[in-house]
Amino acid sequence: MPTVVFHLGLHKTGTTAFQKAMASARDRLTSQGIIYPKRRYNHSNDLYTMFAKKADTFLPNVLAGRTGPGLEAYRAECFDAWTEIFETAPPESQIIVSGEDLSRFDGEEWKALVGFFGPRVSSLRALAVVREPISWSTSSLQQAVKGGESLWSPKLNVPLQLVKKRMGALLEALPASDVTVLRYEDLVASQHGLVPALAEAAGVPAPLAASLGSPQSNSALSAAGAALLSAVNEKLPLREHGPGGTDRTQADFKAFNAVEGPRLRLTKKQQRRVINQWAQDQEFLQETFGLTVTPEIAETVEEHSPIVQGHDVLSAVAAQMVKGFLHERALRKARHRIAALEKGRDRQRLLMIAQAVGIAALLVLLLLSWIT
Repeated sequence: MPTVVFHLGLHKTGTTAFQKAMASARDRLTSQGIIYPKRRYNHSNDLYTMFAKKADTFLPNVLAGRTGPGLEAYRAECFDAWTEIFETAPPESQIIVSGEDLSRFDGEEWKALVGFFGPRVSSLRALAVVREPISWSTSSLQQAVKGGESLWSPKLNVPLQLVKKRMGALLEALPASDVTVLRYEDLVASQHGLVPALAEAAGVPAPLAASLGSPQSNSALSAAGAALLSAVNEKLPLREHGPGGTDRTQADFKAFNAVEGPRLRLTKKQQRRVINQWAQDQEFLQETFGLTVTPEIAETVEEHSPIVQGHDVLSAVAAQMVKGFLHERALRKARHRIAALEKGRDRQRLLMIAQAVGIAALLVLLLLSWIT
């Protein structure tokens, strides 16, 4: 029977880059006896739907409109597909599975997963990555905004890595000897970069792992871009205006990646919460895996401001927001128009346009104030 490695993230530790690199190298991996299953590049959708108790609230299922019989049909499809993957795998092959949402499983859900896959393989081990807590929470906060949350929602708390809770649940199903935990910062600083180092840790031969590269994904939002997107999320909630309608898509956040300015930072209160919580995670990592990850104090802000100003493209983005259609091409067109204006030779004409942009920006600020 084949062996299997479950890479469970955690979130915001290079999972998307790793998954895309593995998916793009499937043929080369297969030639080396390694199977990266052809169920999308991220296996979370399948496995979370198969084993989570509340798969109906899982955002991909919500946005895909999977409820009731539709959700059950998809779950049955997933079980059939994964059964076939393991039954058709060559006896000496290794199967690498990657899905960061596995890190959200509780002990019972992990036991269900291990109970399904365990009898189908000769060995099963898990691979996890943890990250310095301040940078992890900052990255996760912006990811929450990209996923439809608002910076000013009273329900939004700063995300916490919760390593003890997540890994403790896994250890209810697997012994610590079958679990490898790596530091994100060590992977990034390794000779060939994060993706090759993570691939090698998962069992990919070193020469092949080194060739995978380390593509960049999930570019960071500026504080201004996050504030704009938060305003949109409040006006047109993603879960209510998603693929079932015409107002929102999961890719809307891409229109705000180009909004320049200082990067989104944690507030002082949020950073204190992260550091206080990390103490128990650090104790768990040290005692269970002999791993030390020290928090690094970062520059903070007093609060996340809902007021955004000083961006020439703001009016174009806001116009798209009012219409309910948020596409990257709208922002790109606005920037091209601005670039064209900069090449103009008529200073007076440019002055008049600048005045018009100023008035438009003022109107946008009023609009954002009304929305928020």
